Amino acid sequence: AAQFSNTSHQIELLSPGDGDFRWRVGAYYFWEENVFNHAGYVKPTNPTGYVSTMIVENMAGFGGFDWDLLPGLTLSGEGRVSHETQKYPKCGTCGIPNPNDGIAKSTIFSPRLTLNYKVAPDNMIYALYSNGVKSGRFSNVAIGQEQSLIYAQPEKLDNFEIGTKNAFFDRRLILNLSGFFNRVSRQQLTSSTPFIVEGTQETSYITATRNVGASDIWGF
Repeated sequence: AAQFSNTSHQIELLSPGDGDFRWRVGAYYFWEENVFNHAGYVKPTNPTGYVSTMIVENMAGFGGFDWDLLPGLTLSGEGRVSHETQKYPKCGTCGIPNPNDGIAKSTIFSPRLTLNYKVAPDNMIYALYSNGVKSGRFSNVAIGQEQSLIYAQPEKLDNFEIGTKNAFFDRRLILNLSGFFNRVSRQQLTSSTPFIVEGTQETSYITATRNVGASDIWGF
């Protein structure tokens, strides 16, 4: 069974929306704690069957703008800087003891830039670049009689896209077309790896999430 608690807060300040240049800035905070218990690990020294705790804290600042360069032509930009801390506290009395604290910190900047041009009130073409991040994560695996923590670094995605959005016949027909290229780096993959249990000839498996490289994705 798992028990979790979390809290999140966000504040944002916007400029007036009637000018050629409009801006926004803000801040974000998130905290979560997950406690894992399992009936199979209940014993006198661990009456709740406590297995592990994972704590995530994320703090971010963000901002953006929309700038009408010419009639129908708008440049938009966004940026977000986030700092995330993940903790896996050590526990000597857990069902499977974890002798070491697991702590991982990452600071990521995620930008987005878009150029829109309205050819007509119901017809628009655009080009954009954006960068996204998938948080790093711990895998808690049992090797012998102890837990071992394997950490996968944050996965990153760079996205390039061009397209058009259109409405015809009094908006009875909607036609949107786009083409994109994605570059995924430090890609996370969950897989099982065999190993020989120490002191035996038995083969066991470790299932964990690791960084495996990069991928390119094209599409439309």
